[in-house]
Amino acid sequence: MSTSYPSQKTPATPVGLSHDQIVALTGPIEDAKIAAIEGCGATLEELEEAVAWARGQDDVMGKSELPFTARVAELYDILTIGEDYGDERDEPPGKSEP
Repeated sequence: MSTSYPSQKTPATPVGLSHDQIVALTGPIEDAKIAAIEGCGATLEELEEAVAWARGQDDVMGKSELPFTARVAELYDILTIGEDYGDERDEPPGKSEP
């Protein structure tokens, strides 16, 4: 007696961004940041959006755009932690000198 089981398809795993794709968008960044970006499973479009926000180019997104998705926010944090990523300001927005 033969039992047949329905074939179970494994969901396709999205291919992450390569080192070269990341550096092409971000410019030279620390290896730890590249590894974190590779590990979060972001798409090219998500990284492009995070890079634009990190560089202060949020105006290119337009006022009608939705706020960050969770992944774009994660990428933004990775890109901006510990450095002034393309931002010429000395102080974060809303912070004034005493």
